[in-house]
Amino acid sequence: MCHALSDSASTQSRDLQSKFYGRFDTFSIVVIRTAKELGPIISGNPFPKAKPEQVGVMLFVDPIPKGIFKDLKIAGPEKVEISGREIYIHFPNGMGRSKLKFPDMPQKGIVRNINTITKLAELSRDTLK
Repeated sequence: MCHALSDSASTQSRDLQSKFYGRFDTFSIVVIRTAKELGPIISGNPFPKAKPEQVGVMLFVDPIPKGIFKDLKIAGPEKVEISGREIYIHFPNGMGRSKLKFPDMPQKGIVRNINTITKLAELSRDTLK
């Protein structure tokens, strides 16, 4: 796992994925958010009363198609909200205990909790000044 901070919106996820694959001969999901994009992800949290470590944000390169979860049945206490290129998931019992299974997705994403995204936003403010 690697977190990288960028102030360049021109950096492309797919280009980096190709470079990682070419260099390490293994597929890695690369999702980029600029420092300016992290704040709205945090403030857009639809579960503000939940503990930050219990809110996961699945980040994608492209917007998530509307209606992708229309038939999603959640057997547990989790709640799921889609917003642009992110899926917010509230895991009231913790991520490690969740039985939540998403249907096949048209793209792969990565999940970080709100604490991690907040820390990355803080680091980006300090590092990219």
